[in-house]
Amino acid sequence: FTLVVEWARACGLVRSAGIDCSPPLCGGELHALILKLLHLHNPIPPLMEPLSYDEMSYTTIDSNALGSYLFSFFFSGAKLNSDFDFIWPVKSTPRHFLTAATCKLFATECQRM
Repeated sequence: FTLVVEWARACGLVRSAGIDCSPPLCGGELHALILKLLHLHNPIPPLMEPLSYDEMSYTTIDSNALGSYLFSFFFSGAKLNSDFDFIWPVKSTPRHFLTAATCKLFATECQRM
């Protein structure tokens, strides 16, 4: 998530500290896009106990897997051209709706990658 969020901030898609702009996406909308584009939007039962904060800082992901996730995200994002509607799988959380125009702006930035 961190790499994609930093990319979106650099592109001006999401608010970033020190930059005075009105971005088209809020953080929650970007996270919803990430989950949807990577097909992670369905609740997945945990395969192991959650890691502690100390364990997380030392956890690494295989570089091939990371590259595959990034490729999939940008490839799928580049094809986004219609309204986007995301309902979180948790009750009482906000629904995220993005217009086709916002999705096309997002797709344009993904195509640049």
